[in-house]
Amino acid sequence: MLAAVQSADLSAAKNVFVAAIRFATTIEESRPSFGDELKASAQEQVDYMLREDADTSLVAGSEDVISEILSGCGTSFRRWIC
Repeated sequence: MLAAVQSADLSAAKNVFVAAIRFATTIEESRPSFGDELKASAQEQVDYMLREDADTSLVAGSEDVISEILSGCGTSFRRWIC
């Protein structure tokens, strides 16, 4: 029972981390008026999870997280050089 709860917690942590990374690294011109605040909040969430959340270290190496990081960095880099 405890293993199932821990697995669900890690899955939830991974999903939150991936979503925060995705939103924190978006570069869209047409965001709602509160989009900048949401992006800043997502960036703060990523920072918190990397520094304070013990579960993040357990999921940071997962394929989903790595893929999202590479995608976000790639998009930012392509936008920067173009």
